[in-house]
Amino acid sequence: MKISPQYRLMPPFALAAIIAAGACGRKAAPVAEGVANDSNIAITEQQRGQIETMKVDRSNFTLPIVTTGTVNFNGDRSTSVIPAISGPVSKIVAQPGDVVVPGQALALVASPDFAADIAAFRKAEAVWHNADRIATLDEKLSASDALARSELDQARSDL
Repeated sequence: MKISPQYRLMPPFALAAIIAAGACGRKAAPVAEGVANDSNIAITEQQRGQIETMKVDRSNFTLPIVTTGTVNFNGDRSTSVIPAISGPVSKIVAQPGDVVVPGQALALVASPDFAADIAAFRKAEAVWHNADRIATLDEKLSASDALARSELDQARSDL
């Protein structure tokens, strides 16, 4: 479609309306520069259903403030509780607002690590008792010259 010189300086929306009218097979009526109305724009009912019109008013525009932040507990009224052992909390003993004293239980923790540590402690305790018993017997044997000095030193080292 060739645009005549009289329409070259038109705003783009008016020029688009003239081109759309020409594409619809209707001849466009001459339009005053920058003016578009129902008589010089041809659209189908389906197209009209997709157009939304509204009144334009002046208003103040303020840019939104976009920032990042962190939501956290009030540090003056709370504290982190870091248990000495890991595991899920099985029961909360102290309730919010309770007055607590040092050493008071706040929660019960079910820890497989703690159970393994207790088992390792009991095993180490049994090994120590056995080494102590052997060292005591070796002391008695060494006192009566029934044991070599090197074996007594080894028993003490094991203990």
